[in-house]
Amino acid sequence: MKIKNKTKKIRRNKKIFAIVLFLLIGSSAIFYNNQTHNKKNPDSISSNTDKSSSANITDKPAVTVDDTSGKDISNTAESKWTRSKDDNIIVYSPINNESVSGTVQISGTSKLDIVSYRLLDNINGMITTGNLKVTGGKFSGRVVYNTRATEGRMDIFTSDDMGNENNNIEIDLKFN
Repeated sequence: MKIKNKTKKIRRNKKIFAIVLFLLIGSSAIFYNNQTHNKKNPDSISSNTDKSSSANITDKPAVTVDDTSGKDISNTAESKWTRSKDDNIIVYSPINNESVSGTVQISGTSKLDIVSYRLLDNINGMITTGNLKVTGGKFSGRVVYNTRATEGRMDIFTSDDMGNENNNIEIDLKFN
């Protein structure tokens, strides 16, 4: 009788061990999958621009930026300029709802030494961000990008010593 009870306990312990082992392996596989996914897609950046749920790491656009230090000023009509509330920044280009294809020209004037930009699209969110030098009150630069998106936005702004954004200008863009 004792041997029979011992055999039942051993079988029960083996079943419990197998179940625990199965759960441990399963949860490890799920954990590993989540860690791998997060490493492949680390920059889930939210913005006011919609993000496509089908975007993946291969959708990340290639970007080059050329800061032309105010030498490449656009001749945009004044009626199309975009101004910050206090006129610390006036953007000549791009203009609101402009259609662009591969290159966005940024130009304008600023009362500050540096302006920042952020290019976003409706697939990836943020494509790139950076700064342009203001020389003689003028700034300019070219952002060359590659995206499959059809819409996006260029933000032009300044940042204070604490990293807070000021003088925000949002310009909607159409990508061809």
